[in-house]
Amino acid sequence: MSTGQTLFTIFAFAVLTTVLLRFYENNAIAHDDMTRNRDRIMATSVAKSYLELSQSLEFDQSSMFSDTTIRTPAAMTPPELLGKDTLDGTGIDDFDDLNGFEGEEVMSDSSAIYNVSCRVYYVDPERVDRPSAVQTFVKRLDVRVWRADGGAPKDFPVDTIALFTTSAYFRPTKGLVRPPAPPPPPPPVTSPTYVSRPPIPRVSPPRPPRPRPRPVPKPVTYDS
Repeated sequence: MSTGQTLFTIFAFAVLTTVLLRFYENNAIAHDDMTRNRDRIMATSVAKSYLELSQSLEFDQSSMFSDTTIRTPAAMTPPELLGKDTLDGTGIDDFDDLNGFEGEEVMSDSSAIYNVSCRVYYVDPERVDRPSAVQTFVKRLDVRVWRADGGAPKDFPVDTIALFTTSAYFRPTKGLVRPPAPPPPPPPVTSPTYVSRPPIPRVSPPRPPRPRPRPVPKPVTYDS
């Protein structure tokens, strides 16, 4: 093999190696992008499930056991006591029970682990982005979710999904105003029912007795 052929072969191997390295590098980048997108979707689903759970809860522990409308926000739980009460046991029954909650969710299809962190606080009713140091009739829940196991892409910061929702307290003071009930429907029209009865025997009135015929007198004859 001549020197030119050897150099050409070495150059061809170098080009092929460069192409293969770039190909696998692009595949790795695409795989990492798909993994990050999948993690974002799953983390968003986990965060939304917690937001939906919070909307089904009572606004506050005080409003849960109150039969009347609470007129002042001062009757609500103080800001420093927001969180799960000892009386709640193992359940979560009002909105601020999620304050300080930290847990993890394991995906059954991929075994991925996502950490969940929740925070609940009072906000200004007119600006829900402003925390309030006193009780108000509006609470905000911030949920943060991120992947915590070793399956996340390397050399990239872990994406954290942050969502929020609000809950407001309202009770009607004079009862619910409902439209008048519609009139009841008319009774169904049914055909009359006839009951067959035995025929009534006809009783003829007694006939008066026939008069007896009067005797016809015999003619009288006179002899001359």
